[in-house]
Amino acid sequence: METDELVCCRLCLSYDVDELISLGCECTIENVPESTQLVVELVSSLMDALGQPEIGDRLPQYICGECFQQLEQNYRLQQKALDSFRIMRRKKIQRQPVGELACRMCLSEDEVEELISMFCICADNQRLVADIFREFTGAIRPAQDDGYPQNICDRCFDELIKAYDFRVDIHKSDTALRKELRESASNTVMSRIQLDPFNNRKTDGLSQSVSSPALTRKRKLQESGSRTAGLDEEERDRFIYLDAADVNGDRLRPYFETLQVEQYWEKLKFTGHVCCCGNLALDEFDLEEHRQIFHSVKEKSWSYIKCKDCNKHMKSALALQKHHEKRDNKIYFRCKICNIITQEWSALEIHFEYTRFHVVLEKSAEEQQKFNCKVDTIYDPDLRCCQCGDDFEDGAQLMKHVKETHFLEQPPNPRFQCMICYGCFPNMLKLTDHLKDSSGTRLYCCRMADCDFQTNQRILMKKHVELGNHFNSDDLSKPIEEEEPCEFFCCFRLCNSMFDTRIELEEHIQEEHAGQRSNNYHFSKDTDDSGGICPLCLRDFPSPVAYREHIKSQTSRKHVCPKCNRRFVNRDLLIRHDKYAHHERKSQMDFQCDHCESSFATKYTLREHVKRVHENVMPFQCPTCGRAFAKKSSLKQHELNMHLVEKAFKCAVCPAQFGIKALLQNHLLTHTDKRPYLCEFCDKTYRHGEDRRRHIKTVHFNEKPFQCTMCAMAFVRDRDLRLHMTTHTKVKLHTCQIVGCNFSTNNGRELTRHHTENHMMD
Repeated sequence: METDELVCCRLCLSYDVDELISLGCECTIENVPESTQLVVELVSSLMDALGQPEIGDRLPQYICGECFQQLEQNYRLQQKALDSFRIMRRKKIQRQPVGELACRMCLSEDEVEELISMFCICADNQRLVADIFREFTGAIRPAQDDGYPQNICDRCFDELIKAYDFRVDIHKSDTALRKELRESASNTVMSRIQLDPFNNRKTDGLSQSVSSPALTRKRKLQESGSRTAGLDEEERDRFIYLDAADVNGDRLRPYFETLQVEQYWEKLKFTGHVCCCGNLALDEFDLEEHRQIFHSVKEKSWSYIKCKDCNKHMKSALALQKHHEKRDNKIYFRCKICNIITQEWSALEIHFEYTRFHVVLEKSAEEQQKFNCKVDTIYDPDLRCCQCGDDFEDGAQLMKHVKETHFLEQPPNPRFQCMICYGCFPNMLKLTDHLKDSSGTRLYCCRMADCDFQTNQRILMKKHVELGNHFNSDDLSKPIEEEEPCEFFCCFRLCNSMFDTRIELEEHIQEEHAGQRSNNYHFSKDTDDSGGICPLCLRDFPSPVAYREHIKSQTSRKHVCPKCNRRFVNRDLLIRHDKYAHHERKSQMDFQCDHCESSFATKYTLREHVKRVHENVMPFQCPTCGRAFAKKSSLKQHELNMHLVEKAFKCAVCPAQFGIKALLQNHLLTHTDKRPYLCEFCDKTYRHGEDRRRHIKTVHFNEKPFQCTMCAMAFVRDRDLRLHMTTHTKVKLHTCQIVGCNFSTNNGRELTRHHTENHMMD
């Protein structure tokens, strides 16, 4: 692709145009506030193409005026659909009716000539309207029982289909451009591998790879330049794909020394330079250029221990030492079949175990031969293409199909890639699940005479061979059936009740924890990505592992505290309970804040204080009123107390309702004359211990840790300081987040009242 061929529209591939707009220009969408962004970002957010547009790649760097107008229209349509969904969600939370005959995209009920069901099939592309709506807008896919309108008006339907067809055309043109680029970069892609006698797959060395053009460094994009820059340890791919366009294995090949050669893998030593993020550089100049682009930004952190090369903060000096040792380790293991390398032997073992047409790896040929002498391995590979599902007669036909069909479709910078279909996945867990689904079956059978032991797990067979306990299946007794649990524990926090039957446990939860159970249901009913919801307490868990641990805690608690006989699922929880419940806490405050005179007993409370008070970090925002909070638990309490119409905990004396049981218990004290908290310095009494502590600090010790930075005023509470700062900044604490509304106040209840009276009916 020559330079003069790049002067065309990136989207419609037209040369005869009146106006060309650069991808690096800034644009502002009319009638959409705060929509200023680069043109390339607008294309990426709307189109979600196979390969994201990048400034400086070898594809055209312009779009025409007509395509830009279409992008603007699509962006406005997308924002309109998302705004409508937010309004419907707020009405659902407030239990306000949402019109069933309204349009789901514009919420219009009047002047609608025709309503089209979301579950109709579009005649042009034979797809459900609900699927088209989900892919284009990014909102939740419509469902028949979600409580929202199930139709779309004819005007919005025409706009949606037009926008979707434009998006499909962009995908086709982008795919054609990238295919042409790869074909021009390498005309000998099919010669990358040689026939392997073991599995009919083709292999080769580091010699041949797909070359890619050098990307300019105008913008620091997350998925270009460095495969691992800016990623956490658990997000990093353990492999470097030497055939990928962003790696260019040809230039790296002379810098690898071979230390050990086996039949299917080899051990290498890299003589160049390695960055902390795993990026390979040929010399110090390449390494320094990479660091300036991807590691020059200094992040804020409570830890003063950091790596001077990548600016990453560490928890301790030992962690920094391990970080440097990992970077200085230049030993790699290469899979000869797939031409990928890794620094971790365990990662290579997993790769060989789950990838088709690979043997199960041993550390040496002697151990492999020793295992094969004692065990028969029966391998039945899956001959389906895991990308398109086509079935083939043998591995050679499958790999030929993959090379001709799917190799050119792979992204230029792959992460967590399947080396059979070249598909990429967001993390290692998704990739492993994909490989397991199509890995085929292995059966290991013991070679010893009269031994019938066989298994599909290699580790069990190795233990069987090492122990030497061979047996005949006829001599085995029947397996012992597992006993049903005889103890059932309440799974609500701070409740230690135990019962003999599950029915008694369920009755206890219905009687004692009905309010908290209702609150848990409120937060779990609309969850899309859930690891599991407990049928007893209705809590939603973020991962399947956490869900299984919670279910296990209902029937199995083997770790008993010797001091209070409380039982726990694992030893870590028992140690934590013993530390905080039975050991005397430190009376002195060892951790001093660097920004003010406050001191704390633990590092955690110090970090939370710095984030909340001095850095003003409020990552959790209420979707109804827009108020921000430092903790997720605070946001949940706010929603339960402020935005629920029917609250779970009701006062039996007055009409007051509360979303949290603790607030109800505090409220009940107002109906009595009890003031149990007596000041030890004077005769004043209080209903709550927090009021007494605040009184002692303010009156008797004159402690006011929250100092105003603009005057001499000091306060005992953080919220008093924030309220006082509004007199200097003239900015109220609570601002209405609705576009075009300038209402602001220092009272959170006034903001909620304003939002209910003025915006709930919009």
